[in-house]
Amino acid sequence: MADDRRVYIFGGCGDSGRFNDLWAYDPVDGKWMEYPTGGGGLKGRGGQGLAVAQDKIWVVYGFTGMEMDDVHYFHLAQNKWSQVETSGEKPTAKGVFFMCAIGKYVYIYGGEVDPSDLGHLGPGSSRERFTRWTRRRWSGGWAGLRESSWAEGLFLRTFYAISLIK
Repeated sequence: MADDRRVYIFGGCGDSGRFNDLWAYDPVDGKWMEYPTGGGGLKGRGGQGLAVAQDKIWVVYGFTGMEMDDVHYFHLAQNKWSQVETSGEKPTAKGVFFMCAIGKYVYIYGGEVDPSDLGHLGPGSSRERFTRWTRRRWSGGWAGLRESSWAEGLFLRTFYAISLIK
């Protein structure tokens, strides 16, 4: 995920397990910057959603050994992590999905709700298609939960590539 200056990377999987670290690459300076790790509340994970909005880096859901339904953000100006307490109707816990923020909306496509016993050799179970959720001021509960009609007929999938054009 990127803002006007940096490309951000959070977490992922490596030889030592799942990470909960946040890095930024500045292509102008050609340098990497490491931010504080997420701490105990933000477990290392892969397949999470990542968005930049309101001077914060948002980490949404992902896979920690099980699908998660938690939301965390790193406040760039305050240099600290916080967890958002969500309530009400919300997306199903999942990992390995597409997510982006455009204005006041978060768009999520697909995702695994149950991993495959074959690991990356086969897709896990997916049950949701393209959905748009309104995230009220990026804090509190999810609102405006609805499925998008334009995605009707789009074959449900995992392990795909997608691009966002602004």
